[in-house]
Amino acid sequence: MNSIEEVGQLGHLGYRSGFYDVGTLAIPTKKKPIAEKLGWMDVGISHNHSGQVQQKEYIPCDLYQDYGGTFSGLHLVLDQRGNSSEQPQWESMALVSPTGHTELAHRRGGFLDWYRQDTGAVGCSPSYDVHFGLNPIGLVNVYAEDIGHLPEWQQQIWAGHNVGPEGKVAEELLASQMKAEPADTLAPETFLGVGLATLEQLFNEKLAVRVLRQHDEIPHLLSRAHRFRATDKEGLFSLAKDLARLTADRLDSGAIQRFVKPPAGVKWGSLKSLENLLATQVNPDIARIIMGPLVGIYELRHADAHLPSAEVEKALRLAKVEQSSPYVFQGHQLLHACVDSIHYIIEVLRKWPASGAGMI
Repeated sequence: MNSIEEVGQLGHLGYRSGFYDVGTLAIPTKKKPIAEKLGWMDVGISHNHSGQVQQKEYIPCDLYQDYGGTFSGLHLVLDQRGNSSEQPQWESMALVSPTGHTELAHRRGGFLDWYRQDTGAVGCSPSYDVHFGLNPIGLVNVYAEDIGHLPEWQQQIWAGHNVGPEGKVAEELLASQMKAEPADTLAPETFLGVGLATLEQLFNEKLAVRVLRQHDEIPHLLSRAHRFRATDKEGLFSLAKDLARLTADRLDSGAIQRFVKPPAGVKWGSLKSLENLLATQVNPDIARIIMGPLVGIYELRHADAHLPSAEVEKALRLAKVEQSSPYVFQGHQLLHACVDSIHYIIEVLRKWPASGAGMI
């Protein structure tokens, strides 16, 4: 903090001029005694920020490291350094809980769009979108300036989900907004609906059969199939239940069994029927691997009904979910595995021989 006051002169008669600046820094609580010794020469407007490389290591623009190397912190306001073609710019980051995205996107008129794997835009009315990025611990970074441009009632929604600074700033958001270098990644949410539509089209073209049942809830389920549903264990299981409704519950096992019939006295469900259909074209072990995530997702639909913990862990492994990850990332993993399975099935169908016979 730095405060300067000038009294007298200029216009005379009680002239007074004041200057006040504050440097903001988020630091670990246990390092507070050391940080309290910092002055305005260490943190404040005498410093600007940019990403840089030191000793072959990339240092993000929001990272503060004291000269003694005793602790690190995060700048909460960035004075982005300019150059010959770009003007300097002040940026202030806000950090919010992912629960806010569900509240915003699920309102009437709300939306959630994805640009890359961990960046997108969200809003609760069409004319007001806010760009966001996920940081490494599953919290959401937005620019405070974007929130400031919203109507007051929308600002109050965002304020209700504000959290204290924790974790680093979202790298993908910084890359796209400050360095103009969008990440070369994609979000599974973007491909779920496309994948299911392609799957339906290929079944119709290759086998002349409608395998996916239609119902009025599909658009609603697709709009809610996003990782921000998974802010806790119950939310993760709820997301799995909706993904099962979009996949296993829609498969018509009777239509599939026109091409591959179970042995006498054996009953196949929809996923087992599809696995055995794929096994007529690829190695059965490969067919089992392709279907594994969809089976895990289907089993998780019962997880909120006191499924034994061993069964839950088995289902999560099949769905390729790492329980050590933050819940939002577990939601991403669940969606990614689901979309991967759908697209592997699509690849098998695309290579399906016209005769319907033979291995590929």
